Amino acid sequence: MIWERLHCTWLLSGDMSNEYNGFLYDEMQGITLVSSTLLAMDKKQKPFTRRPCIATFKISVFDCALVSVHLKATGLENEDIGRLQAEIDNIPNLIEAIRTARPDFDDLRNLGYLNCIADGVFTNISDAIKKGSKTYDNIWISIQTKQVFTGQCDVVREGLSSPWIPKGWTWVGVVSDHCPVWAQFYTGRDLDTGDLKIGPEVIKFALTD
Repeated sequence: MIWERLHCTWLLSGDMSNEYNGFLYDEMQGITLVSSTLLAMDKKQKPFTRRPCIATFKISVFDCALVSVHLKATGLENEDIGRLQAEIDNIPNLIEAIRTARPDFDDLRNLGYLNCIADGVFTNISDAIKKGSKTYDNIWISIQTKQVFTGQCDVVREGLSSPWIPKGWTWVGVVSDHCPVWAQFYTGRDLDTGDLKIGPEVIKFALTD
């Protein structure tokens, strides 16, 4: 792999807790980032602890909009379960904000989205339970996008520890309790007659009252 051609767009999301939101992509695979932005939020309201972000990509002849949403964790003994539920309740408002920013974005409520990672597949990892015990992450696609989904997807569990990360009083801890998830798509087919025209200078991505 030629690392100088592997690009990542990082968007600071949340507070200064060193958590980031972004997309990693390889230019050698014919992937081009068209635009990216974080959800704009008023200082008086904070519907999401970590600001969702949206990016539009051109992959060969296939164009798409990707949205990354990182909801609040439940916390120790579910102390933050109320906050998590409040963020889940805000998802419809987030969808509306995306539709306002991108009028051609599919209406999730009417068309329905499908999960690539099967129900019941664990996507977390810990030093104690390498096989996981909870489902944190998934990739949701529209019915239209299902036409180019190969059906291949999985959860990455290998190579997620580092000798520099503490594990209690020892080392070689896991990088995160979230495992990467992936799904494979055909990119030689365009599903519509249009093209992505939104540029980095045309961004309005905000919740409304």
